[in-house]
Amino acid sequence: MSGENLFQLAMVLHVGAVLLFLSDRQRWALLTLLTGGVILRYYFATLDPFLHDWDERFHALVAKNLTQHWLRPTLVEHHILSNVKEEWTDKHIWLHKQPLFLWQMALSIRLFGATEFAVRLPSLIMTSILIPAIYQIGRMVFNPIAGFIAAFILSCYEPLLEMNSGMMGMEHNDIAFLFYVTLSIWAWICYEQRQRTGYLLMMGFFAGCAVLCKWLTGMLVFSGFIVYHLLLAKDLFTAGTVKNLVKALVVCFVVFLPWQLYILWQYPVEAHSEYAYNSKHFFQVVEGHEHETWFYLNILPDYYRGLQYLIGLSIVVALLFARRLRLAASLSFTFVLVYCFFTVAQTKLPSYVMVVMPLGLLLLSAIISWVMRLIWHYNALRYLLGSVVFVALLLQFVHWPLIVENHFDPDTWQGHTRTAKLEYVDAFKKLTGRLPSNTVILDLGNMKNIDLMFYTGVPAYSGRYDSDYYFLKGHKYNVVFWADSLPVYARRDSTTHLIKDYLPR
Repeated sequence: MSGENLFQLAMVLHVGAVLLFLSDRQRWALLTLLTGGVILRYYFATLDPFLHDWDERFHALVAKNLTQHWLRPTLVEHHILSNVKEEWTDKHIWLHKQPLFLWQMALSIRLFGATEFAVRLPSLIMTSILIPAIYQIGRMVFNPIAGFIAAFILSCYEPLLEMNSGMMGMEHNDIAFLFYVTLSIWAWICYEQRQRTGYLLMMGFFAGCAVLCKWLTGMLVFSGFIVYHLLLAKDLFTAGTVKNLVKALVVCFVVFLPWQLYILWQYPVEAHSEYAYNSKHFFQVVEGHEHETWFYLNILPDYYRGLQYLIGLSIVVALLFARRLRLAASLSFTFVLVYCFFTVAQTKLPSYVMVVMPLGLLLLSAIISWVMRLIWHYNALRYLLGSVVFVALLLQFVHWPLIVENHFDPDTWQGHTRTAKLEYVDAFKKLTGRLPSNTVILDLGNMKNIDLMFYTGVPAYSGRYDSDYYFLKGHKYNVVFWADSLPVYARRDSTTHLIKDYLPR
């Protein structure tokens, strides 16, 4: 089935899910929605037959290298040349990100090969699981209508789908992060609802997994837990609540602490460097990511597509009409807390607040469901208003014109980038198995060496000097230049090649 047909099928299933839901067949509606969501994610995961520049290609290469040594994360597997810049884009030992999402990608690569789809498959699975998870949170805290609306929006939420495609920066890392944070919140809500210790332990486990994806903000669920029991239930300092909190924290630390101790022991210099670098993000601008103070409020339209003005009202409605008012208040606090924290932080990136996007969708769904519940028992009105609302949400959050701009329009910046990417990645793939084992490729430029090493496994450098060339030749390496002609200093050496010498004609 072609990509276009897959997309159309996904849209048909989303509409079918709406009709089932409006007919009060909620289980079948959720199953149909999940099927449509999986197909939509598969469509996006297969849109681009190359690794995107920021940051998918770096994550993919580290994950591929992890398949050979699961506890030694490397970016450049064989740093043959010594004068290497000490930046995260060119390191040997790569601790720039926590490893859980990389291990997931490595497992997929190990099972299915070093392909773009294998890199994106874990994200496809995680974002699909989020659909029923967010439905359950909405159902327990608000009502089933709010849960389904939130799940529906999440299923066709274009920014999340673009992360699944690898196009949006920090893509698979942020997907794993928001996945585990959301599951920790789901487990906590289940615990407060059912008072079963297993859910409490799951809360700690998923929070630990979130930390093991993107550091300590993964413990976000504990802020909601503390606010709930300190200000609302007012039992935080009772023996039972303290004991439960300690249990969850212990499980959380058991999940993420061993890796921290391991890298401090095994790679102390690199680990201390990365911890120091991470702490800089809050106190100073890193890598030029400086924005105005109210940056995250200004980009709310990018996340909520015209409905951002309802966020404040949604919190009020949630607190007045939620099935579990205290839990709704705690979720609202958690949502606001993240925006406040990253507003104060000096380094600002759009994806930093993505972690609470599911909570934002739940709050919006609460106000939409409040209106729909008023007319739910009037069949004609329910079908009429419900159809209008869901079709509007589908058109607003899928946002087809932006998808065309990002992946299909040749006249946009993305289109020009895509054309160039397709050309040289196709050449990389054709090189597989054609280069001698002692080959080193020079002068790729613009970090294309990262892509080439993923596809071929051959050591490569973006751009080097004549001294590097002489060093490699002196150590009997087969030097290949990624250029149309050899540099002056290499032209007299008949054993030096251009990349076109190895490409099929």
